[in-house]
Amino acid sequence: ALAQLAESLQGERKFTSVDRPRLVTRVHWIGGAITGLSDRTSMFHPSVTVRLSFVAYDGVSYDIEPRTVVLGSTPTSIVSGSAPSVGLLYLSGALTSGTTRTVTYTGINGRVYGTWAIRPPLANELSAGSAAESLGANDHVEVDGLQRTVTKVTSAGVRTSVEHWFSGAHFAIDPKHAARLLQAFPRVAVSSGVGLFVYRRAWRL
Repeated sequence: ALAQLAESLQGERKFTSVDRPRLVTRVHWIGGAITGLSDRTSMFHPSVTVRLSFVAYDGVSYDIEPRTVVLGSTPTSIVSGSAPSVGLLYLSGALTSGTTRTVTYTGINGRVYGTWAIRPPLANELSAGSAAESLGANDHVEVDGLQRTVTKVTSAGVRTSVEHWFSGAHFAIDPKHAARLLQAFPRVAVSSGVGLFVYRRAWRL
């Protein structure tokens, strides 16, 4: 019985609890025991006890429902939980080769804690015979803060890795740069075009 249960619990699982129904915790099963079973063949085992052990490697819970924030050149607040959060940032708006679009992350004191940029390269910066690269008006760039990937997505849905467009370092929305009691949170701005940040707040267990 335990073997069958273990097989069904392999891999990552997401748990919620009665006292935190809007949060989910990513866990992995690490062991368990079933007591109260006897050798008798019976349809019922009224005193069976099942003990299962799980571990949450990242030590946090996440909002079940993601948040979406529209970003522009004016710094926009990103509401944080009690632990750092990363997410998906979608950048749209035409970007010609050799032109830079910068994303800046600041704390409530105005200090810059993170910045990175995307820049489509010129033809002479690529291998021989390659054409200059750019972002069309109906295309967007998807920056995954968790997987650390940068992908161009065309209006037709064609996805291409553009890691070579990216410079700087990925950052997380960190509550140490906020003042939750004052409802003051870190801010993010995009130098041009439009950004769409999709994330889930993280909460320490």
